[in-house]
Amino acid sequence: MLLIPYGTDAPVYHMPIATGVTIGINVVVFILQCVIQGDTYELTDMLVMNFGELNPIRWFTCVYAHGGVMHLLGNMSFLFIFGIIVEGKIGWWRFVLLYNALGYIASVLIAIVMIWSSGGSALGATCAIFGLMAVAMVWAPENEIQMMFFTVFFLRPIYLTLEVSVLALAFFFIALNLVIAFFSEFEMSSETAHLLGVVPGLVAGCAFVVLRQVDCDGYDLIAILRGKRGERVKTIQQEQEEAAEAEEEERREKEEFDNGWKTIQRYLNDGHFDMATKRFEMLKRKNPGLVMPEQWYVQLIRGHSTDGLHNEKSARLMEEYLQNYETLKVPVTLNLARFYIVEQERPRKGIGFLKGIKASALDQRQAKTFNALAKHAKRLIADGVIELDD
Repeated sequence: MLLIPYGTDAPVYHMPIATGVTIGINVVVFILQCVIQGDTYELTDMLVMNFGELNPIRWFTCVYAHGGVMHLLGNMSFLFIFGIIVEGKIGWWRFVLLYNALGYIASVLIAIVMIWSSGGSALGATCAIFGLMAVAMVWAPENEIQMMFFTVFFLRPIYLTLEVSVLALAFFFIALNLVIAFFSEFEMSSETAHLLGVVPGLVAGCAFVVLRQVDCDGYDLIAILRGKRGERVKTIQQEQEEAAEAEEEERREKEEFDNGWKTIQRYLNDGHFDMATKRFEMLKRKNPGLVMPEQWYVQLIRGHSTDGLHNEKSARLMEEYLQNYETLKVPVTLNLARFYIVEQERPRKGIGFLKGIKASALDQRQAKTFNALAKHAKRLIADGVIELDD
């Protein structure tokens, strides 16, 4: 019976470059194993982990050695699929560290279990791949893996394709190895070694999720078991990147604001009042509550008036001034009322501004202007002037 995975619907956020390179290294090492062998020296003997020996280097090298073509092809096909899932979430350099750590830890566990053994050896990437499978099971349990299934039944070949979830596939392999190991009383065998590879994978997979080092979009096994399927939790790195982007955006906006402010000041000094007003309006679109210094309002109001007559630009600036400052409230209000009553013939709007002035705040000249404007407004209303609202 053959099971060959060939695709997955798991999201890939990083190209599985390290997965491909790792497969390439395994293939090259196997070719060298086949080439470098003889009566007195074989490369394989230099790479395998011998039980009962404390050799930390071989605990690493044995992960890249294989015992035959089928051993290599079977391992590489599953390294390919689980590598896509895992590296696709964390990127190449963290995948390299994780894959080699899983293989090394599994070798250490096997060495500890077999410390008193005087014979036997182990080699192959299977333990590291079982670790990757456990990680994928935690990170992407509901994603599907496309597989080809081939077997021979009563001399009749059977071939079909199927889709199975990562969780179901991992459960199948773990259960299968667990049953075989159980009936062998958990003596050291391939199945027992595979289960030892699952242990660091489960620990690493859960640790990455709990410590917010991997983005599973809220579909990891822990979120599902907690009843929080689909509730995405940002990784620490993502939060730091977003904070850095927000800080950079704030810096750019401040720089743009400072430049705009200096430009307005330059336009005012040069007497370019229209350009100064437009520049301020541009800044205000991004900062609705933006207010100019009081003296700038005064300069612009005067700059937009001609022979004491105001226009819509100066009227808008006067209204804005009254919303933010009190120093020149009376003269600005009188000028604004004059604009609406005399120049615009909008008496009711003008009276609305006059009502905002207290009689006690007026000097003799201002009181005379106030009364004249009020009378003119009443006369316009009596004449039936039609006033359109803004």
